[in-house]
Amino acid sequence: WQLLNVDIDDICDLVENIIRFIIPVEDASQYDEYESKLKVVVEQEGIMSLGLFNFLEKHGLEQSPVYTSPASNHYSWPKAGTLLGLGSDALIPIELDVNFRQNVDHLRQKLEEFLEKEIPVISVTAVMAQLKSLQWTPLKRCMIYGRSSKRRG
Repeated sequence: WQLLNVDIDDICDLVENIIRFIIPVEDASQYDEYESKLKVVVEQEGIMSLGLFNFLEKHGLEQSPVYTSPASNHYSWPKAGTLLGLGSDALIPIELDVNFRQNVDHLRQKLEEFLEKEIPVISVTAVMAQLKSLQWTPLKRCMIYGRSSKRRG
């Protein structure tokens, strides 16, 4: 559960950081050998090779991941979840306020619920503005709640 919240930059640097930990700086001659072996293991054990269901099962994750977007999302958003193998129910629409902006309090409530139930959140989407209504979403609050939830679990 905790490893689902590793920062994306750390994930991208994972292979290189492990190799640096294993190989002393003065013995860089083995770097290429370790790198190729480790990349094979990472590829075999990753979600792209195992598939979402097998990955979740292998790592003991009982809850399917979800993603959020404002309730005014385009009709293609639930279809994207289906296409990715998450199912259209994985999209959690966040209510709108009286100004047709994403209700940040509802977002916070949903993130707290997911954290409590250990439901992985793939992404939290906020729309900066809706062109028709020119209503601006409080992005800073969305980011604060998203980062706070990530740090706590």
